[in-house]
Amino acid sequence: MSMHSYSPLGKLRWVVAICCVILILGIIGYAYLIDKNDSVIEKNEILEKVETLGGEDYGYTYISSYVKKYGIENVNTYKLNNVESYLEANYYKALPEERELAKSVALLFVEHYYDNIDLNDKDTVTDAVLYCLFASIGDPYAYYRSAKEFEEYVGSLEGGEEFVGIGVLMNQDTLEVLMVYPDSGAKEAGIMPRDVIVGVDGKSASTVTNEELLDMIKGEVGSTVKVTVSRGGELIEFDVVRKVLTERSVLYDINDEKIGYIQITQFLKDTPTQFKEAVDYCEDMGAVALVIDVRYNPGGLLNSVVDVIDYLTPDLPTRRIASYTESGQEYVFYTDDGHSVDLPIAVICNSGTASAGELFTAAMRDYGEENLLKTVIIGETTYGKGVAQNSYKLYDKSGITYTIGYFNPPSDVNFDGVGVIPDLEVKEESTKDAPLEKAYEKVLELTNVNGGVEINLGAAA
Repeated sequence: MSMHSYSPLGKLRWVVAICCVILILGIIGYAYLIDKNDSVIEKNEILEKVETLGGEDYGYTYISSYVKKYGIENVNTYKLNNVESYLEANYYKALPEERELAKSVALLFVEHYYDNIDLNDKDTVTDAVLYCLFASIGDPYAYYRSAKEFEEYVGSLEGGEEFVGIGVLMNQDTLEVLMVYPDSGAKEAGIMPRDVIVGVDGKSASTVTNEELLDMIKGEVGSTVKVTVSRGGELIEFDVVRKVLTERSVLYDINDEKIGYIQITQFLKDTPTQFKEAVDYCEDMGAVALVIDVRYNPGGLLNSVVDVIDYLTPDLPTRRIASYTESGQEYVFYTDDGHSVDLPIAVICNSGTASAGELFTAAMRDYGEENLLKTVIIGETTYGKGVAQNSYKLYDKSGITYTIGYFNPPSDVNFDGVGVIPDLEVKEESTKDAPLEKAYEKVLELTNVNGGVEINLGAAA
């Protein structure tokens, strides 16, 4: 049997070696921490530089140069410059001057992101700076979205499955519920249109973006999310169960009096197909009139609402459905699908009817005033959003959305900031659906006027 002996000198060598390794690792770690801390400028120093340098014009072409001079150095300059170039080329009005814009971006960054993100992560800092940029250009409908957020945004316009069941109107300041889908978790919990979402799972709207709030609402089917809303000045918290809900943007039925009811909740990619199905069903069932409900419709795709209007209106090549401007150029849509509806139509709208929903309402009003359709608009003055946005996917699959110009109904009278005023104002009541009742009443009256619709070609518009 052999035996091994260990000398004291050997043990000492091992101890010394281990100590050296620990010392070296400690030095490396300390150096890393020093470098990490040195790479992040102090918040107060950024504010001081913004204050002292903000008024000086260095002749920079892009805000990235100013932002870096203020001390926010860990940004992707190429991406920031690329986004600013998109804005310069396509934004519908003049942007703030570079140094003023950079000053606003830096101040917002310090206020909202400095203490809440990893300042050493270049992608995270760049995302934060871009969020601040889009909050500073004066466009309430402008957004930067990360790759994940942009994919979900595009998917929401395509239509598909909803897990909570709400439609929202989102701008820089608020996240307002415009519609609640039947049989949804939100409906069962008690969330109502006009509720303003102010928190999700304990996170407040004052500390996270609206996009982040929406992202937090989504989750695994069957799980529960706490949604806090402001309703009439009171904060109410709901436990909402996420359910699979196949989204339909068009719901329809016909009553015993043969009045077809069609609700358009949003103008998505598949909305025209669903709308045509609804109209065809009502006509096949012998409908004598239609009631089209666009209350709480937050809008959607311009091509979608144009196709829906086109399906109702007679083909008159010189009559416009809608128009929009982009980079100073006007683009016009005309009726050309070979289909029209020869039935009286009542449209119901309210203050939650926005954007494409307002364009539809205004078009029905305009065609009615020109005797091209027999229409009546009932309800409340609409939201007042008459500007269009375009979205662009960036090289890293993130995306930007911003206003490109105004869109107008057939009359060419824009309603941005004003809304569409109904022919007959009817307020919503808590005890009954007064606008819907009035719509049924008025549309029946229209069926007895002249026995039909007189088509007046008139002059080109």
